[in-house]
Amino acid sequence: MRVLAIFGPTAVGKTGIAVAVSELLRERGEDPVAISCDAIQVYSGLEVLSGAASAGERRQLEHRMLGSSRSATSSAPAVSRSWRIARSTN
Repeated sequence: MRVLAIFGPTAVGKTGIAVAVSELLRERGEDPVAISCDAIQVYSGLEVLSGAASAGERRQLEHRMLGSSRSATSSAPAVSRSWRIARSTN
């Protein structure tokens, strides 16, 4: 299995690139899947805020881990601690 990683900040077009690449991979007989590693996109209800793939983009390319958690409250302490650490290092 090969892995292609696309990195970048929110709203720069990573999903569009992933969809375009997936079409090329399908032409080669491959079955691509996108896996989101975004800490905010895992929560359902935050799609607009996080820049998650649209319904149309999800129809073109299977996306995993988007909206997979119903609530941010279960990991709120971890998120809060991460923010404190990030602020203290700046």
